Amino acid sequence: MEGAIQHLERSLSLDNSFAPAHAQLAIATMLLTSYVQTEREEARRKAIRHLDRAQQLEPDLAEAHAGRAVLAMYANDRESQIEHARRALASNPNYIDAMNWLSIGLGNLGRYEEAHAIQKQMLVTDPLTIVGRLNYIRDLRSRGRIDEAHEIADQLLARSPTAGYRAHAQISLWSEGKLADTLSWALRASHNEPYVMLVFYAVGEYEEARRIDAQGAHWIDAEEGHWGAAVRAAQRNVQLYPDSAQFIADAVEVLYRAGRIDEALPLYERAHDLAPEGRPVSGLFGTVYAMQLALARRKTGDEEGAQAAAQIARREHAAPRTAGEKNLIRDMVEAMIAAFDNDPDRAFAAMQSAVRRGLRWSMSFDDPIFEDLWDEPRLVALRQEVDVMLAEEHENVLQLICFNNPVPDEWQPMPETCEGVVEQNDL
Repeated sequence: MEGAIQHLERSLSLDNSFAPAHAQLAIATMLLTSYVQTEREEARRKAIRHLDRAQQLEPDLAEAHAGRAVLAMYANDRESQIEHARRALASNPNYIDAMNWLSIGLGNLGRYEEAHAIQKQMLVTDPLTIVGRLNYIRDLRSRGRIDEAHEIADQLLARSPTAGYRAHAQISLWSEGKLADTLSWALRASHNEPYVMLVFYAVGEYEEARRIDAQGAHWIDAEEGHWGAAVRAAQRNVQLYPDSAQFIADAVEVLYRAGRIDEALPLYERAHDLAPEGRPVSGLFGTVYAMQLALARRKTGDEEGAQAAAQIARREHAAPRTAGEKNLIRDMVEAMIAAFDNDPDRAFAAMQSAVRRGLRWSMSFDDPIFEDLWDEPRLVALRQEVDVMLAEEHENVLQLICFNNPVPDEWQPMPETCEGVVEQNDL
C-alpha cells in the first residue's frame, strides 16, 4: 500500500488533472491507516481533498464514489457507504472493490442475504479475486465448513501469500482454537499481524503481547488484574477518539468487567447512540456489547431498557443463525442471552459448543452476565477444561517460537520466553 501511494503521488506530480490517481490515492491512504487510529483523522482530511479534486475533474468517476464509500465505512455511516458503492458500480459494474464495500455495508445493516448475493457476484465477475475469496473463506468457516475454508486459503497462497497465511490464521483461531497453528500462520503473513498479539494474550505471554500491540494493552492489564491501569488506558483511547463507537465500547467493557457498572452505563449508552437505530455497535462483538448493555441497565434498575437492549441482540443474533452460521461468537451470544433469561442449561450448552468451536479465552467465563453460574459445577469443569487446553497450547507456542521460529531477525521474542522449554532434540 505504501508503494502504491508513492506511485500515485508521482503520477499526480506529472499530471495533477489525472482524476483516477486522485481517487485511488484517497482510497489507498484510508486503507493504509485503517488499523492505525492515531493517523486516521489526517488520512481522512487528505482523502477528502483528493476525492473533491477527482470529482471536480470527473463527477461520475467510479473510483471517486468508491473512495466516498470507504470514508463512510470508517465513519460508520452505513447508508452512505451503500449509496456510494452502488454509484461506483453504476459507473463500473465489474468493480470488485466497490462490490466488497457494498457487501460490508449491507452486512453491517443486517441485510445478510443481500450481502451474500454480492459476495457470490464477486466470484462470478472475477473468479481469481483475492478479496472475494477471503469473503468466501469467512463464509465457509462461519458455517463450520473448516476443511473447505483451509482449501481455499491454500489456493490463495499462490496469488497472495500474505492473504493466504492470514486466512489460515483466522480459521485456526476463530474456528478451531489452535493457537500455535494461528501463530505460525500469522507470523508468515507479518510479524505485525493482530493475531500474533491475540495468541500471546490468550496463552499468558503478556509482555510479548503488550510489546506487539500497545493499543490493546488495557486487555492485558485486565487479564493480569490491574484494573486501574486497564480502565485508565481504555478511557485514554476514548479521549483520543471520542466519536469511535468501537473504542467507547472497548472502554465500557473494561469498566463492566471491573464491576464498575455505574460508570460503564453512560458510556454504553453513548456507544449505543452512535450505532444505527435498532442495531448494535458494528463489528464482530456488537451483539456481545448489546447484551452487556442489557445487563448494565438491569443492574441499575432499568428493566424495560434492559429488555430493549436484549431484544436488539436477539434480533441481530437470530439472522446469521437462520442463515446457517455456526461459530464460537454465535455460541457465546447464545450463552449470554440464556444467562440473561435465567436459563442455566441453555447457557452451559452454548458455552460448551463455543469451546468445541475454538473458544480459548478464560476471561469469557468471567463476564458478569454469568455471575449466577460462576459456581455451577458444569461451568467450573468447562473452564478447567479450557485452562488445560491453554496450557498445552502455551507449550506448543513456546516450542514454535524457540525452535521453529519463522519470524524475521528484526523481531525476536525476549530471551526469557524460552526458559524451561525442552531441548530441541527432545521434541
